[in-house]
Amino acid sequence: HYLRARCLLALGDLEGAAEEARLLTQKVKMKRLPGPVQSFVADVRGRLAEQSIHAVRSVITQPVGELQKAVPNLARMDTSDPPAGQDLPVILKQVGANIERFFRDFSTTAALEVIRQARLDSKGKSHSVRRAEMYYVFLQKRVQGRPMLEEYRGSGNGQLLQIGGLDEGYMVTSGFASSLIVFHPFFQSGMDYRYLGRQELAGRPVHVVGFAQRPEASQGLGVFRSTQRKGSAVVYVQGVAWISGEQFQVLRLRTDLLHPIKEVELNRQTSEIDYRPYHFVASPKTFFLPSRVTVSIEWGRRRLRNEHIFSRFWLFNVDVESEDPVERKAAEALRSAGSQ
Repeated sequence: HYLRARCLLALGDLEGAAEEARLLTQKVKMKRLPGPVQSFVADVRGRLAEQSIHAVRSVITQPVGELQKAVPNLARMDTSDPPAGQDLPVILKQVGANIERFFRDFSTTAALEVIRQARLDSKGKSHSVRRAEMYYVFLQKRVQGRPMLEEYRGSGNGQLLQIGGLDEGYMVTSGFASSLIVFHPFFQSGMDYRYLGRQELAGRPVHVVGFAQRPEASQGLGVFRSTQRKGSAVVYVQGVAWISGEQFQVLRLRTDLLHPIKEVELNRQTSEIDYRPYHFVASPKTFFLPSRVTVSIEWGRRRLRNEHIFSRFWLFNVDVESEDPVERKAAEALRSAGSQ
């Protein structure tokens, strides 16, 4: 059941994985399972527990007990003070340096993406599902001196793709590698941070840090566009990060809306992103890139959930000349990925 659950999750079938996890714990008590298996089962349950997840009002000011109810993965957190020499300013400095290096040294990278888009009923069960496989390109760029990543989907022959959008009853979600920008030194002055506690994540000790943008001091991290209402709104976020206590790398990131955006009826958009280290033969550097993402959305009266699984990363450089160099470079990268 454990192996089936892992395979189903790798295919983007969260509900199937949760059912196999349930059958596993029927046969073997949770406390008798190996530590990594316990963590996996708890993680799958937490991601599927739509009914038990309450809105996060404010990661910065909300009592920790309320946050633990809103974020199931915080249930077993040690809320005592951090160890000596690892207080919040030290953590922010160390993780900020790592994120700065990531955006500075990152090269164009492609991956294979499996995406599963689901519409949910009032009980959180999926009743309409679309699944697709495609290539995903992370393209480095800078905007007005700020480090950013452009992210594109496409086919192996270099055709840029769009998948099920709002006009088809789904929502397109992306920007998961770029989400790490919330800890970049360039952005830290426009953010509030809060030390929440310590946990173990997949057997590794981690610091748990809350963060929230201050709209008057920072730029939005995205734009939500509604095709039905023909409007758009800047998105500001808050969230929780799980940061390794040894390397000061972000291993998991949860982002929520700073507040609902009523003008476009976006009531909730929660992303839970797992990062893992990737080492490329062509480079001595190791990059922490998204491996699994769950996005839960409440838009108007609709409830949606997207699952993204990334694998088979390729690292390369592409130099092209074009009137539209960014999109041309992305297309060249997609063709290069498709030929490998």
